[in-house]
Amino acid sequence: MTQLTIDDLLRQQQRQTTPSVSANISEKVHHFYESLQRGENARLHAFWDEAYQRYFGTVHKVERFTERRQQRSGRDTRVTLQGGEIIHVQEKSRDRDDDRDIALEFEHKGQRYNAPGWVDLDLQIHYLAYAFVPLRKVYFFPWPQLRRAWIEHGEDWKSLCPVIGSLNDGYTTYCVCVPVTILFKAIVEASVIQL
Repeated sequence: MTQLTIDDLLRQQQRQTTPSVSANISEKVHHFYESLQRGENARLHAFWDEAYQRYFGTVHKVERFTERRQQRSGRDTRVTLQGGEIIHVQEKSRDRDDDRDIALEFEHKGQRYNAPGWVDLDLQIHYLAYAFVPLRKVYFFPWPQLRRAWIEHGEDWKSLCPVIGSLNDGYTTYCVCVPVTILFKAIVEASVIQL
């Protein structure tokens, strides 16, 4: 039995669904602070609290950050386990009932703002928690391995997988939609260091 490489998986995926050559840009204009406020509703907090309890098992306390300093370091939430361990998490949620791919935000570009997206930053977090709210499903990605996978494969993913753009006030945010199977394989590979 031969083991498929990430490039093999990407080629298979490319044959199944032809990615767009340029970004497919949504016409809806997003506003960062409005999106932040939507994430602050009590129902979503209960959703995340349940996800943390189920994933970590021994949650003592969940705290949400609202200060800009914490937000800029990627920290949305601090989860304290009963043993005292502190885990920092960045939360992302998509309101769709299809979890075939994960949108990795790699760039903000426009007249008012140019910056790398969150996947291209050295965030001070332990996990990226990525939710598909209608499915009540959350993927927990260990941040160091996700970043290593991005550094290794990001350029290939941008050329082989669909790229989407979201209009914001004065700039466009670009994400590449990486199939979950390919992302998981890359994260597992990034967890092994050959000396």
